[in-house]
Amino acid sequence: MSAVRRRPLPLPSSLPLLVAAALAACGSAPPPPPPPATAAATPGNPPPAEVGAPAANAADRAVSPPAIAARDDEAAAAKPPTQPPAAAPADAAAAPAPPAVVDFTPPRLQLPPRHVRTSGSALAAQWGRLPLAERELRVCAQFTAGNVPARLADLAPVTISEEIDGEWRTVTVWVTPDYFAIGTDEDDLRMPLSPASAQWLCDQLDCALPTARLVDAIWLQARHKVTPQPISPKQHDIASLPVFAMHDRMVDAQTAREPGDALVAGHKKDVVLSTLLQEWPDRVVLYGWHRLDGTPIQPKSKAHTTPHVDYSHGIRLVSRTILLDGAPTKLDAVLADPKLCALLSDEGPLPAVRYPAAPAAGGGSSGR
Repeated sequence: MSAVRRRPLPLPSSLPLLVAAALAACGSAPPPPPPPATAAATPGNPPPAEVGAPAANAADRAVSPPAIAARDDEAAAAKPPTQPPAAAPADAAAAPAPPAVVDFTPPRLQLPPRHVRTSGSALAAQWGRLPLAERELRVCAQFTAGNVPARLADLAPVTISEEIDGEWRTVTVWVTPDYFAIGTDEDDLRMPLSPASAQWLCDQLDCALPTARLVDAIWLQARHKVTPQPISPKQHDIASLPVFAMHDRMVDAQTAREPGDALVAGHKKDVVLSTLLQEWPDRVVLYGWHRLDGTPIQPKSKAHTTPHVDYSHGIRLVSRTILLDGAPTKLDAVLADPKLCALLSDEGPLPAVRYPAAPAAGGGSSGR
């Protein structure tokens, strides 16, 4: 088994600094800018003086170019000979060249163009108590029509480092700053989904769902940590859309809609990837909903079957394009690797980074 030692998760202050740090980790640096072009010398048009060179005096301007050249040759001959450069060490040729700098653009969600502009409040009122299957078909239709808040497109970076077999390895992933929502930029509704519909959504956007390890890292690096606000299942139908909307308003009052890629966490539990799905493909695995002291309300659990969806579930999307030690790769490859998986998983390798369910399917309004 690989020896793994964790480094405390860093708190990146900005995306450019984060990517620069990732490139520096692999020994790369951006190439220096090219020297400015200079005008070619022509007869009667001598080349321009170098920056910092003394300006020609009146005597030089009065002397013809051949005379100036002869005077310069005499001055050069009077100077002591220049020492040749020191020879390179014998083993210098054998040293590996530093890795080339790779052009990398942090990923963004490629959301569909907006053709519908219906507020989240209006959708909650229109759909009322639709059964799960019908509701999720309509959610998918709203997504396809582009009725999604634009703020979700600006992904937030999350960086994790581990010492694996005596070597520090670093991975940076990009996640949605908040949970999936539908509606306008001014009025949206965070929408819990079944694993089937969540997986369909991931497939449209080249994303995956997070692991429990990544959920912890997201909470730790979130700019805005929200106090969980559970709703009693004894007093409310927690699988109903009106309760979804009620909880969403409670969260809005806490977050005040952090702008841009500001990472928000703590207000829901996550639908996560897990090795548990290999033996329990009909279950939804939940984890998270961290208190302010960092402890999750929801330990990793497969207690519910896939048709169970309630107000506390959140769908956080993770781009499959990531950086590993400063080089682009895929989330799938890291999670499947027997050693590198420790960066993103506390369960060992995950050979499949998806839920084994039909897209946009549902099977009831509550489940177990």
